[in-house]
Amino acid sequence: MQTEMTNEQYHAMTDRAGTSTLKVFIDDPTMYYHYYVAKTMTQVDISDKPGVMLGDLVHQVLLDRKNISDVAVEYTEECYKKNGAINPHTASAFREEMRDAGKVVLKPHELAQIKRICESAAHSDLARILNHPEVICEEPLFWRDIMSDITCKCKPDAMIVEDDAVHCYDLKVTSAVNPSEWSRIASRFKYWLQVAHYTNGIMHHYPNHHVDFTFYVVENRFPYRVVSYRYDEDSFNRAWDKYTATMQDLKRRMIEDDWAADWEHSVNELTIKPWELGETEDEELEGFDD
Repeated sequence: MQTEMTNEQYHAMTDRAGTSTLKVFIDDPTMYYHYYVAKTMTQVDISDKPGVMLGDLVHQVLLDRKNISDVAVEYTEECYKKNGAINPHTASAFREEMRDAGKVVLKPHELAQIKRICESAAHSDLARILNHPEVICEEPLFWRDIMSDITCKCKPDAMIVEDDAVHCYDLKVTSAVNPSEWSRIASRFKYWLQVAHYTNGIMHHYPNHHVDFTFYVVENRFPYRVVSYRYDEDSFNRAWDKYTATMQDLKRRMIEDDWAADWEHSVNELTIKPWELGETEDEELEGFDD
């Protein structure tokens, strides 16, 4: 384990397989090659996107135990025009000044939003976990995968290690926390891969321990609910099988220097949908009326 490391240093370690890099590999091995092997391309920086920025600030307050005033400030009066609109020139200069001080500049309602999110989390079961005397927050784990011999990394939001078990918790901040919507979010962002990869890393560090993984999802708008999720056993087993197959495929491609996606080696068939040709349902069924 290693604790003296900034987020920037951790994320810069792209030579180690992490959840984000493995997602790219699953989606497109060629792009993985250009991003992380040849390094001929650079991924778009999304750290300034509102949703990403909001989640990062909440993480800093809840996990790093920082005061909101340590990570965010409101625009000053000088940053506004007389009509109440943001003055681009002065606001940009102020944001640059605060960035150098390690702070993000927000509008009053955005700052209030972060406060409400953190207050809601502080009154939920998540607070019990984060206030546990043995909790380990955001400590990076590094290991060489036994199955593939690939060097890996992960950074659990929170862990509690017991005699025979490790409880791992991950904090998500989102606008959709109900099961039907969040299940789609989990599928879209491949959260099953995060669970499998983190479980693998924890087992390498605690080989005689059972690992369980729980998501705590905090709603970023009223009523600011905090909901927990975890994959059922069958789903985890399928995720684990896909994860181990992915690691083996990554190993093979590294050895063979083969980074082409499967669909690049074959003729891909196209199917025309009826609506593309302007056909109606009646036209599709013509001749079958009898």
